Amino acid sequence: MLFAITKDNQLLRTNSEIVCEASAWFNLNKIEDGVGLAAVETMLYLLTADKKLCSMDMLHFRQS
Repeated sequence: MLFAITKDNQLLRTNSEIVCEASAWFNLNKIEDGVGLAAVETMLYLLTADKKLCSMDMLHFRQS
């Protein structure tokens, strides 16, 4: 699974957990001033421009 932040502050993820099989992006949420992403085990961390660190459980984003 691959995550990205766009210039217009959208948090996206690939439509497949296997990146080479991904064919589209899903819009997950609007993120205000996201400047960095990191993943550790099952957690996704987002750093904002005003130095706030947010965390999200990536298991929540898995497809059924």
